[in-house]
Amino acid sequence: MSSADSTETAGPGGKGEDRDLRRFLGALGREPEEQSRETGAVGTRACIAALRAGKADVLFLEQGFAPLDGWACDACGTIREAEGPPRRCVKCGSRGVRAAQLLKELARLAGETGARVAQVAEGALPDTAGGVGCLLFVDEPIPTEKIDVAHYAVVTVTLFTFWLLLSGHATTLLLGLGFGSVLLVVWLSMRMDRVDAQISWSRPSIGLLRYLIWLLWMAVKSSADVARRIWDPALPISPAWTRVDTDIRSPLKKTLYANSITLTPGTLTTSAHKEHLMVHSLAEANLEELRAGAMEHRIGKLEL
Repeated sequence: MSSADSTETAGPGGKGEDRDLRRFLGALGREPEEQSRETGAVGTRACIAALRAGKADVLFLEQGFAPLDGWACDACGTIREAEGPPRRCVKCGSRGVRAAQLLKELARLAGETGARVAQVAEGALPDTAGGVGCLLFVDEPIPTEKIDVAHYAVVTVTLFTFWLLLSGHATTLLLGLGFGSVLLVVWLSMRMDRVDAQISWSRPSIGLLRYLIWLLWMAVKSSADVARRIWDPALPISPAWTRVDTDIRSPLKKTLYANSITLTPGTLTTSAHKEHLMVHSLAEANLEELRAGAMEHRIGKLEL
C-alpha cells in the first residue's frame, strides 16, 4: 500500500498512522514520551508537508525506495502521489498541474530547506510508510521563571510618561484612556513572557543606534534594487525560499535578525528555528548577501 493510500485510510490523526509513527520513532531510539507528531512523520505526503514547512531535520529513505509517480501544482506547491496528474489541482483548483517524480521532489525540498538525507535498511520503516520518514525539529523547552513585577512597573510608568509627552492632553477621559491602553499593552507583554519565560529588555546604546542607521540605509538600497528589478527586464527575478543558518542563539537578537530581514525589501522571514531561519527572497543575490553575514555579524556584536 502506498503512503498516500495509508494516509487516506488512517485519516488525519488516525490510530494506524500514529502506530506507524511510534514504531518508526521507536526504531530510531526515541523514548515513548518523544513519539508524537511533534517529533516525526511517516509517509510521502506527511514528509513533503514537513519539508515544505521547513520543520524536517532528517529525511530517511529505505534502500530501494521507489515511490509511485505523482503530480505537482506550480501555483500552490501541492505535491501528491498518484498515477497521473488531475486536470485541476485538488487544493487550489489551478490548471498548472504537471507530472512529477516524487523522489526528485523529496530531494529538491530537502536541498532547499537544508534537511539532511539518510538511507536506512529495507524494512526499517513500517510497510504503510511507503519507505519514507523524517525527524522534525523540536525546540527545547525553556525553564519557567518568576515574573519580575518591578520590571513591569517601570515599563508601565515609562510608557505612560511617553504617552503624556505625545498626547499633550490632561483631561480625565483622555488620561483614563491613555492609562488603560498602557495597562493593556503591559498585560499582553506579561502573557507573552509567561509563554517563553524570558523577559526581554533592550537598553538603548550607541551600537544599537548605529545598527538602526545601517539598517535604514540597507532598506533604502534594497528598495532601489527591487524597483530596478521590476522596471528592467534584464535583471532577474528568481523567487526562492530556503534555509539560512545562523549562529545567533539569543532570542532577542534572533528576533531582531528575523525582523531586520523582513524590513529589508526583497526578503521575508517566514519562520525562525534554533539554528536557522526560513527566508523567502525575490532574487538569489539577496540570499547570497544574507549568507555573507554582514547583518548577522552586526547584530551579534550588539549588547542587548
